[in-house]
Amino acid sequence: MIAACPATLVQPASLPGAPSGVPWFRASAKLVGIAFGVAPGATALELPVDGVWPDGRNAKILWWPRTRGAGATLTIRSGAYRLTVRASGGNFPSIVSLPHEGCWRLDVRSGTLHGVVFVRAVTP
Repeated sequence: MIAACPATLVQPASLPGAPSGVPWFRASAKLVGIAFGVAPGATALELPVDGVWPDGRNAKILWWPRTRGAGATLTIRSGAYRLTVRASGGNFPSIVSLPHEGCWRLDVRSGTLHGVVFVRAVTP
């Protein structure tokens, strides 16, 4: 099941204007995720079950609106999983803590902005 997951592509190079050396991925043309919490060298969006890697790093994602239209909060949904975070400096810091292994389709929304990412949740 996980092997066939169409996990979202992680870009290894920094996104212009984002923190240097941090990979990123696209949720939509107007919304990207800065992937502080992915495994080093990852090419697909893979996060640990429960949001923490064995070395203690959290599955941190900074959701970054690339245009106007974001609201005061951003919501991530997939079935019964739901996470709502407040804006901080125009971006949305989050720790994605999926409850079990599998391929997750995450719908991400803030104001008029929305996007979709596919995540492989793994038990490290």
